[in-house]
This record gives sequence, C-alpha cells and structure tokens, in this order.
Amino acid sequence: MLESSKALRPWRERIRALAQEHYTADPLQEALRVDIVFYFARPQNHMRTGRYKHELKASAPIFPATKRNDVDKLSRAILDGLTGVVFDDDGRVVDLRARKVYSTKREGAQVQVRHAVLL
Repeated sequence: MLESSKALRPWRERIRALAQEHYTADPLQEALRVDIVFYFARPQNHMRTGRYKHELKASAPIFPATKRNDVDKLSRAILDGLTGVVFDDDGRVVDLRARKVYSTKREGAQVQVRHAVLL
C-alpha cells in the first residue's frame, strides 16, 4: 500500500521515538484499549476581528470536520508508530477511541494505552 502523504513517515517515526522514550517495558501482548485525542489549531477565519480577535465567531464549527486528516488514518499512523514498542502488534487493540478537537494551546496527539476491560 502506498501512502499519499509525505508527512506520514516522519510522523510515525516521531511517534515511535516518543513511545520509546516514555515506554521502557516489553511490548504488551494482550487485548488493549487505545484512546487518542488529536489536537488541531483553529483556522484564523474562525476568529473574530478587531478588539474581539481572541473570541470565536458564532459560526465557527465545534469540531474540525475537514476533508483532510481522516481520524481513521491519523489513528492508523499512531498505532503503526506504537507497534513493536508499546505492543507487539496493533491487532492487540480491541477498543479504539479517537477524536479530533480544536485547541488554542497545542497541536498534536495525546495517546493512552491500557488493558481492555469488559463493561
């Protein structure tokens, strides 16, 4: 499968490097739940102008529902980057929760991996 984005390989490598930095145990070999929140900067056109430039326009969308940055492709890149470091195979993930949000404080992703549990 060929990837269309030139930014994908560096993104995966960055994920892998951060995972290696923060996770030092052996790769997990059990059913897992992964929660991911992707943070995106708001476009400038979502903001008011003038002395109210720090406020959102009433018409600004709540979620970043763009044609780019599919949440499933973003999630796959995260899981691929974690494979071999945090878990031995991304097939171990039985519960995946991912969402995209706007943030004024940061861009990137927050990832949490935990044991899967039945509810």
